[in-house]
Amino acid sequence: MGRDTVPDEFDPMANGGVIHERRHSLTWMLSSGTDWDDTDLST
Repeated sequence: MGRDTVPDEFDPMANGGVIHERRHSLTWMLSSGTDWDDTDLST
């Protein structure tokens, strides 16, 4: 729609890392019996 998708102060390295880790932890918690390093983060 022609608008920015993230706020101006969004830093992909700092803020994107937080989002990645939160997604990783949620996926891991919902994947019973899966080791942290084996968590599938493909979409």
